[in-house]
Amino acid sequence: MDQDTKHLRLSSCVSTLIEVHRLLSPRRPDGSLLKKFKELKASVESLTLDEVSEQDVQRVESATNLVLEELGAMYSDDTGWLVLSETRH
Repeated sequence: MDQDTKHLRLSSCVSTLIEVHRLLSPRRPDGSLLKKFKELKASVESLTLDEVSEQDVQRVESATNLVLEELGAMYSDDTGWLVLSETRH
């Protein structure tokens, strides 16, 4: 896998987490977690990906998908659409 593809896949995961955080925390747009996500995004953008394996990228993608699945279970209605105005535990 080439470096551009790895970078794109990792950046996509981090960008997804940042966007989800913004949707879930509209009243605290500059919270500490968002700051950490932005630091992570900057790190990924400057990362030399020579030593990052396909397995590493797949683990990040799997972790991102797991977060999205968990949030989907918490915030979806009976039709499967996300409802961000209420939390279901």
